Formats: sequence, C-alpha cells, structure tokens
Amino acid sequence: MTPSPFITRHMLWTIRTSGHSTLICSTEKITVSVGVDVVLPCRLQPATDAEFMRLEWTRPDLHPEDVHVHQDGRLLFESQNPSYNFRTRLFVDQLINGNVSLKVSRVNSSDTGKYRCYLPSIHQEAVIELSVVKSNVTGSHEPVRAVVGDDVILPCHLEPPFDVTTLRVDWTFNGDLTVHVYRSLKDDPDPQHEQFKHRTSLFHDELHKGNISLKLTNVRETDEGSYTCCLPKLQSQVKTGSVTLIVDPVETKDQKIEQSDPTDSTSPDSTCISSRFVAGIAILCFMCIICPAAGFILWKRQSMCRAQNRRQPNRQNPEQGQNGPEETLLTGFNIKMDNTCNTDNVDNTDNVDNTDNMDNTDNVGNTDNVDNTDNMDNTDNVGNTDNVDNTDNVDNTDNVGNTGNVGNTNSVDSTDSCGT
Repeated sequence: MTPSPFITRHMLWTIRTSGHSTLICSTEKITVSVGVDVVLPCRLQPATDAEFMRLEWTRPDLHPEDVHVHQDGRLLFESQNPSYNFRTRLFVDQLINGNVSLKVSRVNSSDTGKYRCYLPSIHQEAVIELSVVKSNVTGSHEPVRAVVGDDVILPCHLEPPFDVTTLRVDWTFNGDLTVHVYRSLKDDPDPQHEQFKHRTSLFHDELHKGNISLKLTNVRETDEGSYTCCLPKLQSQVKTGSVTLIVDPVETKDQKIEQSDPTDSTSPDSTCISSRFVAGIAILCFMCIICPAAGFILWKRQSMCRAQNRRQPNRQNPEQGQNGPEETLLTGFNIKMDNTCNTDNVDNTDNVDNTDNMDNTDNVGNTDNVDNTDNMDNTDNVGNTDNVDNTDNVDNTDNVGNTGNVGNTNSVDSTDSCGT
C-alpha cells in the first residue's frame, strides 16, 4: 500500500522539526519611506521546513493584533487586521527552507511599530522594529566644480535615510537628457544618452542607506549644467533633488597646482623666503664681525705708521743747505717708508704721489733701484753728500721720474749723473 503524499510530507516535516531550531530575525531597526515595500526578514537556523507550521505575525499595539497568520498552508484572512488586507504575504516557496520572512507592501506611517514573529510548535519567537518615515530627496545647495578629465561625484540622498534598493532611481541632465537609470535592482543602460555612455555609476552598496549619488568619470566641458536625481515611486512631497556642475578648463587646474597655500610652511615660496632670511642674517652677522676687525686692523696700521713717522726727523728745506751723512741715511729711509706707511709723505706730491714716480714700475717697483742693497746701503754712494743728499738732484721731479737716470745703477752711483 502506497502512503498518500500528505502523510509522506507530514512524516518528513516531523523528522525535520524533531531537531532543535532557532528563529533568527533582524535585530536592527528597519527604516523605510512612505509608499515602498518592505521585507521583515526571519528564518529558522538550522533550516527547517515550516510549510505546515502555524506562523503568526502580530503587532501587540493593534486590535486585532494579527498582521498575517499562516496555518495549514494558507492565510487565515478572517483574523487579519483590516489595515493589512491584501498588503502582506509570505515567501511560500521558501518556507520549506525555513524562510518565514514577511513582506508588507505600500507601507504608510501607521505601519510603524514592533512586529512579533511566533512559531508555537517549536516555541520560537522574535521581534522586529519597523519605522516608516516621510523622506525627501536632497541634492546639493552648492555647485560642484570639476576639471576636464577628472572624475566627480554629484551628491544626492534621502533625508531621513532609508533603503531605496527596490526603488527606481533616475538621473537627468538639463531636464531632458537621461544620464542614468536604476530599476529592478540593477542599472539599465538602454535609455541612457550617448553623451554619458560608460561614464556613470551609482554606489550600490550605499543604496540601503538612501545614498543615490552619481559618479561621473572623465568630465567634459559639455557636462557642465544642471543635474536632477529623482525617485518616481517615492511617496513624498519632495521626490527630486538638483545638483549644478561647473567644469573648469585644464589651464585652471595647472594654475591651481602652481599656486601654493600661503599658510603652508612647506611650500616652495615659504622655503625660499626662509632661506633668504637665514642668508641675510648670516651676512649681517659676518659683516658685524668683519667690519670691526677690518677697521681695527686699519687703525692699528695707521697708528704704527704715525709712530714710525714721529721717530723720523723732518726733512729740511732745500734752501737750508746740504745734509750731513747721517741725515742722508735717514732721508733714504724716508724714501722707502714713504712708499708704505708715511701718511705725510704719501700725500706729498713732490716725493711719492707724483704720478710719474708711483705708477712707473721701473722707478719705484723695481727692486734693483730702490731695494738694491748695493746701491742704497753702499756707504760710498749714499754717504756722498754731493751725489744723493743734494736736494736739487734727488727731489727734482725731472731727474727722479726719468727712467734713464734713476733706473740705471751706473747713473745713480756716478756723481756726474745725479748732479746733472
């Protein structure tokens, strides 16, 4: 005798429910907007066939409290609260897998509350909280700027946020061109305008938070304008939001890159200014040290020269006659010192400052003529009063400046040459 299908399925249900199963439902508050459909998720874990179990979905704050009662494979319509008539259903084909979730269609503000899922046969129950709000679509009050070639995000979201995964999302450009369409849980590229092909996308993982922002890649100058985000099936007074996009040329981007933040201490301009400031301080310190030192050295040199000049006897006037041998030696010393330290003699036009005498390399700079020990230190030549000490011969500008007379050693030593 072959058992009936009902007995076989009942035996199978008995075997599957003989083990311990736990009812698991969402612990997070579910927030949706008015007019959408919502699923209150619940399941048995491990999976257990609940097709022939009595399943009760209720709201304790209502009277009657029954939202949806399933027994013997059907809905007990007579016990259902009238406000939920024809708006609730189970996923009947998934009951065998332990899915006991409830779907509520076209929710409204009065559907807000706590829903209790209860399975009496296994003594399992759980509570889910549902919040139905009137959300409005919000775009951007400030324009969004982008540079040609960059990617940009056009912000748009629902406030307060709720899951829009099951809703249709439309983006349009300047009121007529279709930019992007999302419906039936996926993007629909068919109605999209050619200008935006393969350049737009939504953040699918953010749709459950009410984020319907659009990402536009490889921005063009022709993309500048007004964009509108819309949820056509949203039960709200505000179903659309707008975003204005301003596209800057590439040159503006280069100029912005070259410009640095004046408050940024690491910018090239600030670094250059800092380097110049440090260099200026260093130069100032160097000058403060070098200038006094140089002045001191010059002052010391002048002091030494004055001291040496004080120790030297004053040269006599040529009209007073010839000098003795001792004065002639000192006179020769004066001539040598006049070239280095003696301030009084350096300024004397007749002796040293004469251009013919000082600039002539042969006369003054020639070591043979001035520093030659044989000529200057020779007692016979220098001590001869007639030849060297003669004021008319030595001080005479014509004779001393003459290269032929002074530069020639034989002429200096000869009485006839110096006396001419």
